Amino acid sequence: MSTEESMQILKSQCDSIQNEISELQKEINRLGLNAKKTDARNPLKSINDEKEKLLEAQIHLLASKEPAGLPQKDDSLNLALLKREMETTNSELEKTLIFVEANNEEILSNIEREKKTQKELQQIQSSLREKLSHLRLNPEESQSAPGRVNQLVSDGKTLSTEHKKLMKAMGLFIKDHFPPPNPDQMDLMNSCINHPHDPYLTLTPEHWPPYVELLLRCGLALCHPNDASRIKLTPFHL
Repeated sequence: MSTEESMQILKSQCDSIQNEISELQKEINRLGLNAKKTDARNPLKSINDEKEKLLEAQIHLLASKEPAGLPQKDDSLNLALLKREMETTNSELEKTLIFVEANNEEILSNIEREKKTQKELQQIQSSLREKLSHLRLNPEESQSAPGRVNQLVSDGKTLSTEHKKLMKAMGLFIKDHFPPPNPDQMDLMNSCINHPHDPYLTLTPEHWPPYVELLLRCGLALCHPNDASRIKLTPFHL
């Protein structure tokens, strides 16, 4: 039996008890209405007598009726409540298990990483011990160590000097064979202004192809329709 059905049973029992109480109240009221009228000469005494009779009637009715106790929870309700409690506990335990498993995985990963680091440190320590033992057995090598350091420093300075010389020579080579464009020269503009009838400029090796390509792509210059080696400035002023 489910929890809803158990609650319906309890509600039905409560309604039955409420109906019985209502019937008793009606019976008490009926007995009170059938009582004798109040004595006009001594109204208080008559009222007290009627109250006494009403109380006696209530006591008689209550004594003749077995007291109805509160309904006890049946086994189905107990089972339903126990099942709900077990489901809640099971859900909480499952969440705890998931958290513990995730925590265990992280701990195992940290342990593996620490083991790997420990192994590497042990290898370094072993290598250093072997090196120290070798130097103790061959003191002449330990004495020549400063000389080796000085030799390495000297070689480094030599390499730095050679690198500077090489970079300087490369700069001179580029300057001679691939000179940058002269910003003071305005060949295209001069041809357009001084020779409007023939504004085309013949390209030479001095004109860098990347710059020529940039001018053409941006629409600042136009190629000759019959000769790709000649370009002119786009006549924006016309």
